Amino acid sequence: MADRFGLRRLTTAGMVLAAVGLVVLIAGRDATVLRVVALAVIGAGLGAFTPANNAAIMGAAPLQRSGSAGGVLNLTRGLGTSLGVALCGSIYAFVQLRAPQSTPDDGFVATVTALAVLALLAALAASARSERRTA
Repeated sequence: MADRFGLRRLTTAGMVLAAVGLVVLIAGRDATVLRVVALAVIGAGLGAFTPANNAAIMGAAPLQRSGSAGGVLNLTRGLGTSLGVALCGSIYAFVQLRAPQSTPDDGFVATVTALAVLALLAALAASARSERRTA
């Protein structure tokens, strides 16, 4: 798909698809079928984004630095995952502690909304990326 559509389009579309899936997850949180569809859409979006993003990053690195680029890519992926989990937990806890009478659903909606916004920001960043590759 990357060869056919380009890395920029694929990464952008992947993050937009993930954001749409997150919005559907919020809207369909009371319907099992919609939740399953939403999770499938999120998975498809991340499946489109991740390999294309990795290829774009590695393709932008000079060949003699590809080992270092791969290490930094894996480091940032792990760090991003850790920080993302911490951010989600913090948002959920903040919403729940701020209003003790709120339902667990309130924290879920706030957390997933934040993730959808972040996915759209990632799509915007991906769309601004150059298609240029180094040899």
